[in-house]
Amino acid sequence: MVALIETGHQPAARFLQADKMEILMKIFGLFLVALTFAATSGAADIDNGSELHSESCMQCHDSAAYTREDRKVQDLARLGTQVRFCKDNLGVTWFDDEVDDVIGFLNQQYYHF
Repeated sequence: MVALIETGHQPAARFLQADKMEILMKIFGLFLVALTFAATSGAADIDNGSELHSESCMQCHDSAAYTREDRKVQDLARLGTQVRFCKDNLGVTWFDDEVDDVIGFLNQQYYHF
């Protein structure tokens, strides 16, 4: 086939281009499926975040920390940093998905970033 392309045989070249295009489209389709799965599997469990928050976070402060005028958290990245800081200082052994659940709960309940 390569020899046909080098000699300028157009039908073979078009066939190979169509074949490559079909393969690329299949790869792109699989990529989109994988991306969709990754995005939905990483969604926070708000109910679990609420429970974890009640069990651990409320030991140190009430919701006023989230609603006061001069609150430290001004964006979602800082919220994640603050939740991890508190988790580490309390010695809480949450998995990453549980941390994400608490972040999701706090964002939905108070911050709305």
